[in-house]
Amino acid sequence: MTDRRHTQEPARHHGRAVGRAWADLPLRAKGLVVVAIPLAALVLATVLFGVALAQDRRAQGAVLHTVEVEREIAQVRILVQTGVTGYVLTGERRYLTSYEQARTELPRAVAQLGNLVSDNPGQAQRLRRVEALTGRRARVLSALVANVQAGKPPASREGLLEQNKRSSDSVIAELQAMQDTEQRLLAERQAQARRTRSLTLGAVGLSVLLGAAGGIAAVLLFTSGVTRRVGLLEGNAERLAGGLPLLPGMPGGDVLGSLGRGLERAAVLLGEREQALRQAQAMLEHIVAWSPMVMFRGLLGGSGERYVSGNVERLLGYTQEQVLGAPRFWVGQLHPDDRGRFTDTLEQAVAERAPQLEQEYRFLLKDGYRWLYSVTRLVYGEEGELVDTLGYAMDVTERRQADQAVREREATLQAVINASPDIIAILDGEGQIRSMSPAIERITGRPSSDRVGRSAFGSDIIHPDDLEGFTETQRRVLHGQIEHAAMRLRVRHADGHWLTLEAHSRPLAVPAGVLVVSRDVTEQAAMEEELRLAKLAAEQANEAKSEYLSRMSHELRTPLNAILGFAQLLELDDLDTEQRDNLGHILSGARHLLSLINEVLDIAAIEAGRLSLSLEPVALADVAAETVSLIRPLADQQNIVVVGPEVSCSTHVLGDRQRLKQVLLNLLSNAVKYNREGGSVQLACEPLDGGRLRIMVTDTGLGVPPDAVERLFVPFERVTNEQSSIEGTGLGLPLSKRLAEAMGGTLDLVSTPGQGSTFWVELPLVESPVAQEDRQEQAVQAPEEERVSQTGPAITVLYIEDNMSNLRLVERVLGRRPAIRLISAMRPELGLELATEHHPDLVLLDLHLPDMPGEVVLRRLQTNPRTAEIPVVILSADARAGLIQRLLEQGARAFLTKPLDVKEFLELLDAVAAERAQAAAG
Repeated sequence: MTDRRHTQEPARHHGRAVGRAWADLPLRAKGLVVVAIPLAALVLATVLFGVALAQDRRAQGAVLHTVEVEREIAQVRILVQTGVTGYVLTGERRYLTSYEQARTELPRAVAQLGNLVSDNPGQAQRLRRVEALTGRRARVLSALVANVQAGKPPASREGLLEQNKRSSDSVIAELQAMQDTEQRLLAERQAQARRTRSLTLGAVGLSVLLGAAGGIAAVLLFTSGVTRRVGLLEGNAERLAGGLPLLPGMPGGDVLGSLGRGLERAAVLLGEREQALRQAQAMLEHIVAWSPMVMFRGLLGGSGERYVSGNVERLLGYTQEQVLGAPRFWVGQLHPDDRGRFTDTLEQAVAERAPQLEQEYRFLLKDGYRWLYSVTRLVYGEEGELVDTLGYAMDVTERRQADQAVREREATLQAVINASPDIIAILDGEGQIRSMSPAIERITGRPSSDRVGRSAFGSDIIHPDDLEGFTETQRRVLHGQIEHAAMRLRVRHADGHWLTLEAHSRPLAVPAGVLVVSRDVTEQAAMEEELRLAKLAAEQANEAKSEYLSRMSHELRTPLNAILGFAQLLELDDLDTEQRDNLGHILSGARHLLSLINEVLDIAAIEAGRLSLSLEPVALADVAAETVSLIRPLADQQNIVVVGPEVSCSTHVLGDRQRLKQVLLNLLSNAVKYNREGGSVQLACEPLDGGRLRIMVTDTGLGVPPDAVERLFVPFERVTNEQSSIEGTGLGLPLSKRLAEAMGGTLDLVSTPGQGSTFWVELPLVESPVAQEDRQEQAVQAPEEERVSQTGPAITVLYIEDNMSNLRLVERVLGRRPAIRLISAMRPELGLELATEHHPDLVLLDLHLPDMPGEVVLRRLQTNPRTAEIPVVILSADARAGLIQRLLEQGARAFLTKPLDVKEFLELLDAVAAERAQAAAG
């Protein structure tokens, strides 16, 4: 029995192999097998049959190939037509999804199409043009996306949109030409297929006629090998029509096998379509479910099916069963005051055969009545009867409440306008008065109704000298050139006298116009005119005083210069002790008088507005350390300990370095002079809110009585008689206070009599120039190749500057130009000596220098034959237009302002280096 099973098993395998081979055998081969056995006479007919069948298959293949090419062309066309229009119009990122997907799939689709048309030179050439055009269009689309992302105005995209349209039209035209060609090929190949099919049928008929026996055998063989498969195919076709899954197909490489596989592909495609349909339906249901509107059908009449959307429970609190369960549920939930109006309006619309009905009514919800807005479409039958109602309803309670609030605000605003003591006018886009508050009649004696509808720019009541300015101002406000305007104008009262109004104007957006609020300031204007005249007189007197002080101070300098000069010459001679002591008194008094004159000149300059300051970042630690070192010898004479500066002073403040040093020296000098024997003076710093720093000088002296604090800052006022023997003029503190205020700071004190005082100066904190340059460099890192290209020709630069922070900044900037050699000088005289000795290619000059103004340094450089040809660039924070123009006219090469524009500075250096290189080459 085992042997029999082993014997049957190979037989079954052999039978299945033969069956698979027979099933895979084409029908042509099967016919040849049957017909060619007994009938040699049918050889010719069989050959004809085989040739015809082969041609038919090739023709069918060509047709299918053409259809495949058309499908790929259509796919490419769909991908090409995907653009960024939605993103350009809205700027929303979600509109780029289809564009980015198309950009990824387009090259693959074009490559696939290229494989399919490789046997057609004409189509391949068109495809190459399509590739070029799609590439060009892709760049245009990328530029459009970049334009939108950069936030540029829509006008800047017009050229790109036009290029996109032209390239898109060109691509579509080429694809259309390819598709037209394929359609012609398809028609030709279908005709060829029909002719081939006719030839095949003729060959089959000839074969049947010539070989009846072969035909009978073929029938028997086909019946045994094809009938079951055809039946299976028929069953699968019925299952496909019924939406049922297909039965597994029988294997075979012939036409029936191809047909079975085609049915399977059709089933897969049908499943995908059904899945897409289900997804679309689910999306629609989702949209309806989360819509703010309840959609209904048949609830307000008609014989059609009744329906209400599923979101009715979320929006109105009723289930679908509750709404659909009662015939008149909707009307039954209306507010009693709205129900009659609702039904009457509906009946009237039906009677008039109105196509649509819009209503607002109160509807009962769980939390009470809410206002609903509904739109109902009324559908009528052939006889004019109402057959269906379709519509939607949405909650508009908040909107109605907002409308009511707007109406209340408008009523309140109108009441405010009517009660306002000011004239409130609204002008339209043409300057016509739309409305005028009643206050005009109280102020000008003219009724408001007389002005409404007339031009606000009329000359009948506005003073002729003020009319043009008022008209121009209102037009600028109206056109959006300014957001707010305030001006005064004179208006004629009804009885003829002139009033002064102060008019404030602001633009109105909807509708376009101007709001003008005018207040009667006639009395105030008269008082201000009186005050102006009084102030003018005071200023003239103060200016005369300052001019007198200035002239007197200059006049005093002439004899004082002789006194100091000859006294210093006498000091060089051999004098006895008494003579040298007398000479010391002369020099001390002369120097004290010179200090007094200088302080008087500074106060006069401040009061006259002629004080020149260079406000820039100042390294406070350096200035504080320098002033402490200068004051320490005076403190040592009185056995006073000077402490400071602290670490907290290691920062930068905005100020003039020389003037800040002058203020600190004055405070430290007073702290030492008015201290007690063996006392102490401390200089400390304290950061404050608002980005400011307080510099404090604390002493252990006698303090300042409270009643004498105000007199400290009055010129020539000495506080106490006890300290009258101490050298002083009463000008130091007033001058220091004015200098601090001129630098944007304040100076004040706190004092405890008998214990000491703390004088402090507050100045704005700023970032050091070097730190600022480092931060900017980190924000915009130059490419490595750009850094390498920044070498350039070698030149020498001399920088005359007393501010160490600015020196460090320039050193850092010139680090970008390794070939540039920097020489620095913190004193003007040293700078002039270095310029003569080294003859640099460029001189950078600060204006506010110790011992010598920058303008004098510039003049001495130009008058010295050895330095006259050196270009001088002014680098200063004092950027007054008149000063810049004057220095440029005096021969300065350029004027760079602080904070330094690094790019402009480097470009200037490159220009100087290029000029030097060109001169050397010439």
